[in-house]
Amino acid sequence: MNASAIKHVSETDELLIPDWDINDLLDIPACSLNEREALEMVRSIGQVQSMLEAARLQAVQRLARLRSDDGWSVDLLATACKISLGRAGEDVVLAHTLSTRLPRTMTALAAGELDVTRVRQIDRATTPLSDEHALAVEERVFPAALHPMTDHEARRQRWETAAPITIGDNVWLGGGVIVCAGVTIGANTVVGAGSVVTRDLPERVFAAGNPCRVIRPL
Repeated sequence: MNASAIKHVSETDELLIPDWDINDLLDIPACSLNEREALEMVRSIGQVQSMLEAARLQAVQRLARLRSDDGWSVDLLATACKISLGRAGEDVVLAHTLSTRLPRTMTALAAGELDVTRVRQIDRATTPLSDEHALAVEERVFPAALHPMTDHEARRQRWETAAPITIGDNVWLGGGVIVCAGVTIGANTVVGAGSVVTRDLPERVFAAGNPCRVIRPL
């Protein structure tokens, strides 16, 4: 397939991601692409990479289940794939996390809708949470990335970092609550509907607002 096979959406700025397979992408000579075609190719390859990573992590999870021993699985994975034990261990843990605690994240990755790097940020941001709270964060207060505020050039280049969201026991979040990255909410605290939580909240308080603030103790 050559560059002329790239599809376009006529009379619109929307880019269409073609239904390519890997061989199609490899057969296209990048040096012959114009700007729009190059961007479409970059996006399409990123989509394929995400889908392949999802399949790879699912295979890692299957390997761990078949061995029924994470330590043995890590050793086998490191040896077979010629990667470090640390990297193999991270893969086993991430595969388990996506299959049990963050299923929506895995679904988005498998559909090519989520960058691989972003998946690892989400995993780091939800590590301190219980399984129940990790699912709640993924469903309702998805841990957003932190972006540079004063380093304008870094923000232009879309630099991101992740920070953990920690939610204590028996916390109640009202409808539409947004919890920002890096925030800790203490046990038995109630957060009013529509609040934007930008800073830590102590235990046993009712808090609400944008930005969220403590209204009274409970």
